[in-house]
Amino acid sequence: MLATLLRMLARVEPGPPSLYHLPLAAVEAMFRGLSDVAFYVKDRELRFVAGNDTMREICGETPDTAFVGARSRDFFSNVTHRCHESADRAVLVSEAESAETLHLTVRLSGEAIWLRCRRWPWRDERSVRGVVCVGHLLNTPERQTLAHVRVATAIDHIESRLGENYKVSDLADLVGVSVSQLDRDFAALLGVPPRAYITKVRLETAAELLQTDSPIVEIAHACGYSDQSAFTRHFRRAMGQSPSQYRRSAAAASRARLRPARVTALFGAS
Repeated sequence: MLATLLRMLARVEPGPPSLYHLPLAAVEAMFRGLSDVAFYVKDRELRFVAGNDTMREICGETPDTAFVGARSRDFFSNVTHRCHESADRAVLVSEAESAETLHLTVRLSGEAIWLRCRRWPWRDERSVRGVVCVGHLLNTPERQTLAHVRVATAIDHIESRLGENYKVSDLADLVGVSVSQLDRDFAALLGVPPRAYITKVRLETAAELLQTDSPIVEIAHACGYSDQSAFTRHFRRAMGQSPSQYRRSAAAASRARLRPARVTALFGAS
């Protein structure tokens, strides 16, 4: 039922009146009262333009942090907001429905919530205007598993120690399982093994920092690379550009109000 509603909202073809033609406030109302379903719509700048009560509660909306017009980074941890925005941008680029993905969503307060999400392009008659997302909450103990807890603990460690040099075996020891079990947990819940996830987080963080004035060597160290040459090698492999080239293209894109390139495929990177 929810998938049908979202496909109607995201549909391209003009036709008889449908959910596609309804005001966003009316669409929000349709998702009101669904306490285990989070719904939002973002514009092309990835600013929230609509969301149901559950999504606003997850974001911790207050009079000082208005939901509409804010971005994920205003409510969630660095790793969480990069993860969500990367998935949102992928839909903007592909202009197609996404596969279902599982996100560990960590609030700024530190509370962690699991969301199983699917996304659609939000269209008008001429173009894609943004992204529609529906997420099902897996935040009750009976719907979580030990694997969820292990992965959540490992991700928290990765995020809080991004600049440190550690092995996947260290993460496995931290959560009390073998490396092979942790590999299976990450693959089942996030679709990538721990090493690829660490690399993805490091390079996404680096891409963000390269849009500041921080020296590249400092960015390399902050993201867990022992020297600038190793960082440049990994960054070029993932992005198709050196860090300095990315910084220049990001600056030019900002001036032209365009988006720079983004981390897209890091499977198997190390």
